[in-house]
Amino acid sequence: MHYLPALLLAGSAALALPVSLSQLNATTAYNTTIVIYNSTVPFRNSSTITSTVSFNPSPAPSPVVSPTISSVALGSSSTSSSSPNGNSPVPTATLLPTVHWLQDTSSPQNLVPSPNNQMYYSEGGVNDPTVPHQMAFFNAQFNSPSVVLDHFASSSVSYLPSANALSIVFTSRDAYNKVQTTWSLDTNSDLLLVTYTPGCGNYNGGERCYFQVSGLNFIPNSYTVMATGTALSLENALNNATAEWGTYWPGDKGSSSPRNGKASGGANSTSNSTCGFPDTKYGLPTASPGINFDSALDDCLGYENINSANFAGYVTSIGGDDEDDPGYTNDASKGLEGDDYLLHFNATKHRRGLFSSIGSALTSVAQKLPIKGLTTPVTSDLFTKQFSFQLPKDQTVVNSPWGNANLLKEFGKSKDLSSTTVKGSSASSLNTNLKIYCVNCGAQGSITFAGKAAWSVLGGVSSGQLITNADINVVFKLGIDAQVQYQYQFTQQIGEFGIPGLSLPGAITIGPKIAIGTDINFNAAATGQILAGAQFGLQNAKSTIDIIDSSKSDSSGWTPVFTPTLEASGQIALSAEIGFPVSVSCGISIFNGKFNYDAGIIERPSIEAKAQFAGSVKGGVAAITATDGCAGIATQLTFKNWLYASVIGLKNFDLVKPYSKVLDKGCIKLPSASAATNTKTSRLRIRDDGNGTLTDITSLDNTTKSVIDNYSLPTINTTDYNTTDGYDYSTIVSLTGSYVLTSCSDSNLYLQSKTNDSTLESNSCSLLWQSKSNITVADGLGRLLHYYNNTMTTLGVSRLRVSDEENIPIGSVYVSLTPTDDDHNPSTPDLYYAVDSLKHAYYPIVCNYVDNVLPAKVFVANDPVKGLDLLMSADLEYTVTGGKVQSCYALGLVDEDDDVADFDDAARR
Repeated sequence: MHYLPALLLAGSAALALPVSLSQLNATTAYNTTIVIYNSTVPFRNSSTITSTVSFNPSPAPSPVVSPTISSVALGSSSTSSSSPNGNSPVPTATLLPTVHWLQDTSSPQNLVPSPNNQMYYSEGGVNDPTVPHQMAFFNAQFNSPSVVLDHFASSSVSYLPSANALSIVFTSRDAYNKVQTTWSLDTNSDLLLVTYTPGCGNYNGGERCYFQVSGLNFIPNSYTVMATGTALSLENALNNATAEWGTYWPGDKGSSSPRNGKASGGANSTSNSTCGFPDTKYGLPTASPGINFDSALDDCLGYENINSANFAGYVTSIGGDDEDDPGYTNDASKGLEGDDYLLHFNATKHRRGLFSSIGSALTSVAQKLPIKGLTTPVTSDLFTKQFSFQLPKDQTVVNSPWGNANLLKEFGKSKDLSSTTVKGSSASSLNTNLKIYCVNCGAQGSITFAGKAAWSVLGGVSSGQLITNADINVVFKLGIDAQVQYQYQFTQQIGEFGIPGLSLPGAITIGPKIAIGTDINFNAAATGQILAGAQFGLQNAKSTIDIIDSSKSDSSGWTPVFTPTLEASGQIALSAEIGFPVSVSCGISIFNGKFNYDAGIIERPSIEAKAQFAGSVKGGVAAITATDGCAGIATQLTFKNWLYASVIGLKNFDLVKPYSKVLDKGCIKLPSASAATNTKTSRLRIRDDGNGTLTDITSLDNTTKSVIDNYSLPTINTTDYNTTDGYDYSTIVSLTGSYVLTSCSDSNLYLQSKTNDSTLESNSCSLLWQSKSNITVADGLGRLLHYYNNTMTTLGVSRLRVSDEENIPIGSVYVSLTPTDDDHNPSTPDLYYAVDSLKHAYYPIVCNYVDNVLPAKVFVANDPVKGLDLLMSADLEYTVTGGKVQSCYALGLVDEDDDVADFDDAARR
């Protein structure tokens, strides 16, 4: 079993105030709020301080403010709202008119006036299906029947400014005859010619020309038509329109819509654009080999929600679905719950001989076939989406008890401040009682934007959706150096990143932005230090925000993988709730500002950390005692996550149920056994510093500062832990311990060298696996493992992938990783098998590729010997493996700390 990691005693043992850990709550009796667009959403945690220490609360605190979405600004074709640190403009990509490669430009039928027309726009005017690019489809219903001249190739168009005319010369009699018989200007009909021609309309601004025809002159000798008239603005030419924008990727194989990720679940449709011809040997669906092979094949199969899958009940029965876990709750605990000890060793035994038919097959095969040549690392380039970001880009730091850190707040006594009148005096000359640092805080990742909107000139926007697909890695650690009793809360923005927007000239402009901040609420009731934080990782987190009807908004994949850290020292009785909100927002402007909308999502991961020294004070004499079995500093961490959306004009609304996980309690031991007795006592003066005696002196601090250019976001070492609801989070390694099993943003399972594990999470992979009763039920992000029934039934082998519950490929079969003592030898570790609901067990197999861009991927087989031969066969490159396989190995997987406790059992007594 595994317990809360990184519990470090940073200094010598000290005595503390008689405050129980449960009585230290990060929130006060006030109902705090998060404010966006000057509207409020209740903060998800409020409770009353009932400490035996007399706190002197300050006046009701100001609301905690998350990153503001309403500040999204839209730029012109050359500027946008902000840079990674708000220092320089960010360009807006102007999408230029072009013709989609699937548009038939040879048919004269394209010259027949129509009430509706669809036009294509792309970054740089690209219309090459082999080149990825930003793009948009624009569907227009004009006030008059219209012809898009760009959609017919056998003609040339020129604008004659002196005559206010368009000259259209056709190269065939058929085309000329078609327009002569269909173009008319009688009393019942008008004609609008749409063209991207130099000189006509706002050509220099990247717009098509909307030419309202007032006269037609047909010249049969040269197959020429002279059309006189006036170039209109799009707003004056249009009745209503729809636009759909996003990024085209060559893997879409000519799809007529942008690739934006599957933002909503439950779709039972098949995406034919990604389906190759059926395999001629086995009749299985195919996809092109390469890094997009698995996602393309899944798209071909289609997706369903877990409620539609036939294994939903089984997943719930073994704990793979934790959606029924409670959301945010007030912490009304009376003490550190549990048995006599803070650390609980799960008594559940590994499954012994669960599958009698397996025997010792995997053990013997895995030992006989050493794994070699798995050298290709997982890199972020494999999963990078449309835009990459890192916040902050540069860090201004000072020296802190935890090394370089960003000083957020500093407080000193009011009487010291009032006596400091000399110009140039600073906080360093005052009696500083409290400092708050952000230690190695930041966010990085990549994101893809897409969306669609419909509007009319008179009625405005009738529908609209903003779609995001993101990989986000967040690291934050809050350090509090407290020498005082104090309660305080504040918010602070850390940085913002203006993502290059896009503009469809004259129609719509979209300007996205990412911002990060921190909101902190803490109680310090003694002298000491605490460093609490975590690393949060999101992979393929998808959201759809409907800017008109919130009930149509949806999200999936927003359950992060969580790696905690906690250090405490001194005479500590302190708690803090630390939020690190990340906002992804987007502004939409239609008709150059006639209609404006701002919307976004706010992901607020947070931790509530508590640390209580095991001491008591009576008559000024302090004594160390064991509290809930801990003779030292008792600790508790709670992980919370809240995802909500905000749209101007609409009420903020949750996209997923707020989420809360309480980690098992921890104990920071005293440095010597003698300190754990009740006989070692000393005098302890209780401070009388109250909230009213301290003043914010952050602006006066003259501590030497330094700037770290191109700041690199660090990682928190992945360590195992468990939660009070019975879940364990741990790492899985190869039998030799040289390789680690990881799940990544592309939903594949890879085997990576242990030397790469420090970079995997920053490269959109997770090292943690979620288990209950020793059965691995999901990866660290809560995604379910599954194989594919069509290939397992036909071939006896299958891909092994993870999917969130909203987007499960149709035909998948859920499996858990179950440890089994198949050699009946208690001295050897139990090996993991992939087991489905019918108790069929499958062997893990790892294969590496001839193409060294592709990392070693994990599969499953119903026979470890036949499976190796099949997976190395060229026959499976388009159906299972997705590339030319170099070699495959039977894979013995074990828990990294199998049967090893994280803490000395005796030390807890």
